[in-house]
Parts: sequence; C-alpha cells; structure tokens
Amino acid sequence: EYLIDCLVAIEILKNTVAVIDVAIHFAQFRRGLPFQPVQEPGFFPW
Repeated sequence: EYLIDCLVAIEILKNTVAVIDVAIHFAQFRRGLPFQPVQEPGFFPW
C-alpha cells in the first residue's frame, strides 16, 4: 500500500517536472532562444 502511494507520488512529480520543463522551453522559444532538447531522454513517460 505504502509502496504504491510512493510510486504514484513519483509519477505525479515526474509529470509536474515535465510540465514545468515544457513551459520553460516554450518561454525560451517565444523569446527567440533555440529550443533545447530534454536533458534526460527516456525519463518522461511519453
């Protein structure tokens, strides 16, 4: 039970980090900076 809660929390955290990462990249792109790839490929579920 506890382990499942931890795994769910980790997935939510990963998704939150991914959303923030995309938002930062989008903001940089809007400012005209080159779009940088995600530093850790395979870290995100998609």
